[in-house]
Amino acid sequence: MLHGIDDFLMDKVYQKISNKFQVLTGRTCFSLERYCLTGLAIIYTLLTFTSFGKAKEYTANGFIIFMVVILISLLLFKIYESHKEEKLFEDLTKDTLNIKRIALFYSRVVSLIIWSLYLIFPILNIIERDMYDFTISLLLPIFWVSSVYFECCTPLPPCKSKAKEWVKGFFSVLKLSAVKSSM
Repeated sequence: MLHGIDDFLMDKVYQKISNKFQVLTGRTCFSLERYCLTGLAIIYTLLTFTSFGKAKEYTANGFIIFMVVILISLLLFKIYESHKEEKLFEDLTKDTLNIKRIALFYSRVVSLIIWSLYLIFPILNIIERDMYDFTISLLLPIFWVSSVYFECCTPLPPCKSKAKEWVKGFFSVLKLSAVKSSM
């Protein structure tokens, strides 16, 4: 059952998103992974600052700040590793399946189970929580699970970005119209 859920998410959801993103922007799945990890770092930073402001008796002790700095440092290191992995994958043959698809199966399944359980509590306590806490509680697991899945996607061969072609075409039309109007 877990293999079926994982295969469905990998093939029908994240691989398709990754392929469409790469065709549109020319960036690979590793860029999507970095965006998710950057989002996680921002959310953890926001959670830290808002928790200091919400609790009147709560004082920002050094241990909590140290833990947040360590967590954000680990996320930044993971972003750096993702960039290195993208460069390494470009050197391999283009028809190679990403080996992490097999190697990180248990990591993906455990992430799904843990974060699914994590999602139950905010949904049950929606009446007691404000919308900001609820939104943050939903974004954390989405970004984390997405980063794990995007890490395991297989990038397409390099292609030109449709967005860049559209922008170049748009500016060439503008230049052509400017030249015609100046004549």
